[in-house]
Amino acid sequence: FLSLIPHAINAISAIANHF
Repeated sequence: FLSLIPHAINAISAIANHF
């Protein structure tokens, strides 16, 4: 589960970077 957190943060960061 802990290995999934950085992936979620990376996805949110990518979405935030898109906007």
